[in-house]
Amino acid sequence: MVGAPDRVFGEVPVVYVVKRNGADVTTDELVAFAGLKLADFKVPKQYLFRADLPLGKTGRVDKVELKNNWPAKDG
Repeated sequence: MVGAPDRVFGEVPVVYVVKRNGADVTTDELVAFAGLKLADFKVPKQYLFRADLPLGKTGRVDKVELKNNWPAKDG
């Protein structure tokens, strides 16, 4: 999850999703799940599906690169 620019709030939560092979999940299912687990203000406003995520030198997701490449380009 990263923050995306927003005129009103400054930033809003956005989720990048990489589906596992054979997985069939929809945005509506993700919204419903997040709504059960998170406070309303933490529920992501956008779900972006990608083929993969950029990794940094340590092997962790490079959130800075995701934010710098906003709007996201689907892989």
